[in-house]
Parts: sequence; structure tokens; C-alpha cells
Amino acid sequence: MSGYLLTLLGIVLLGVLIEVILPSGTTSKYISGIFSIFVMFVILSPILTWIKSDYKLSDYFTKTDIQLNEKLLYNINNSKLGEIEQIIIEELNTNGYTNVKIDIQFEMEADNVKITQVLVDLQNLVINQNTVNINKYVYIRQVVMSHIAVTEEVIVFCE
Repeated sequence: MSGYLLTLLGIVLLGVLIEVILPSGTTSKYISGIFSIFVMFVILSPILTWIKSDYKLSDYFTKTDIQLNEKLLYNINNSKLGEIEQIIIEELNTNGYTNVKIDIQFEMEADNVKITQVLVDLQNLVINQNTVNINKYVYIRQVVMSHIAVTEEVIVFCE
């Protein structure tokens, strides 16, 4: 508010200075007319801001519901689960189980992912001699469950 009063005081002093400096004549009338319009805008500026403060941004935009792009979400989740499949396969390879294929199948429920089945293909499985005496089903199930939060029933072995 004090800034507004200082602006008004400055305008009044400028108006007095213009009246003193300008000679009488037609140009003086034009300059004083322009100056009076300028003074009017300065005086009305707080009123305009008060009027505009009642407006809400939502008045200018129509209300639209936000919709999820299900195809994009599916692709993102498929990519993430594909990376998890590769991590599991790499861990199995380093521990002596090569040529294992993992396929994580899932369903999208709204914005949640539900893993329905983890298929473990053991048709081309090659087991290292150091891991021959270990139960392959138990070990692979443990590796899968350490990377994915699923129950044992979800993991299905194919031979």
C-alpha cells in the first residue's frame, strides 16, 4: 500500500513539474491530456487488481478427468519385468545353470501389476558339475522368489 501512495505522490509532483515547464498552447493541452490518462490508470490500478483477485484459474479451464495411458503402463511394466527376467537368468548362469528361460506373465489391474505366472523353461538346461547334487527346482525357485515377491505356486517349471 505504501508503494501505491509513493507512486501517487510521484505522479502528482510530476504533474506539477509538467505544468510549470510546459508553455501554454496546443501542445500543452495534448501533453496534459495524455498525462491525465496516465494518472487515471495509476489511480485505478489497485482497483483492477482487486477485481482480478476474485478469478480462479479453474474458471478458465474446463474440468477434464485424467486418464491413464494403459498401453504405456503395460509397456513400462513389461520392460521392467523383462529386466528382472534378465537379472534372474544372469544369476542362474553365474551359479551353474545355463540356458534357462524365464517368462514373467502379468495382468494390469487399474494401475497395479499382478504377476500371474512365472514360467521357467528347463528344456535346454545345462547344469555345471559343481551344482549337479543340488535340487534344481528348489534352487531356481529360491532365486526367482528373491527377485520377485511371489508365492511358490506361481512359479511353473516346463521341461
